[in-house]
This record gives sequence, structure tokens and C-alpha cells, in this order.
Amino acid sequence: MGRGVWHCRQALAPTAASAIQPLWLIDLVRGITEAQAEGEEACDGHMCRRFSAHADLNRAADEVPYQMALPQGIDQIAKLTRIPVEVWMDTEGLIRRIRHARRQPHRARPDTSTLELREFGVQPPSDWSRLEAFGGLQAKRVTRGGQV
Repeated sequence: MGRGVWHCRQALAPTAASAIQPLWLIDLVRGITEAQAEGEEACDGHMCRRFSAHADLNRAADEVPYQMALPQGIDQIAKLTRIPVEVWMDTEGLIRRIRHARRQPHRARPDTSTLELREFGVQPPSDWSRLEAFGGLQAKRVTRGGQV
């Protein structure tokens, strides 16, 4: 994907899931098992806390009703339980950015996929209050008419 912009002009079928699609990152964060706060920074005008985390792909796959794709560069089953991911959350508890870097043995720099949620954030797709780094963070539930 490089530094290009990914635009989705049509609905994606769940069976067409690919680890190179940015929406795969939303599924991946469902499997976060550990996280560490890394500081604060702005994401498109929103002040956010950045977390470095590890996700378990099996745990993430249990949360979705379709098959998740395997990321490139995974050469051992054990690595599926510690996939590195970064998450930026705004002051409302909404995800504003997700990034995953894949190390490739034949490249000096990792391949990076980043999903930027500029117009609106996304609620954490799982209960992360059990993770110490999130400090018991509870995302606000949002409906079309406002907050619940």
C-alpha cells in the first residue's frame, strides 16, 4: 500500500477480506491482548493518545462472522498471537488511527498499513477496559441521534 490513499467505492464482501485492506485493521484490533501508552499527538486536528499493542489474530477472528486473512510476513504460528499494531484514541474514546507494520525479510523498511478515520472515529470493537494501558477506558456509545 505504501503511502497511497485507499478509497473504497463499493461494498466489500466479507469473503473478500484481505490483510492489505485497511478495514482489516479494524478487525485486527478486536484481538488486542496487551497495550502500552506511548504519549499524545494530534491526528487530523484531534488530540489522541497513542498506544503500541499486540493483537492475537485467533482472538480477533473469533469476533467476526467471516474468515480473516493472514498478514504477509508471518512465517510461524506463534507470531499470530503477537501481531504489532498501533492505535490512536481521541479524548472521546474513539479510534482515529490504526497502523500495522509488516517486516519483510527482503526489505530494509517494513510495509505499513494505516487506517485514518478523519470524518468520524470508531468505537473500540472490543472491551479494552481489562487492559491496564487503557486505564479502564470505556468508550462512549454513540448512536445516529447522539450519545447513549
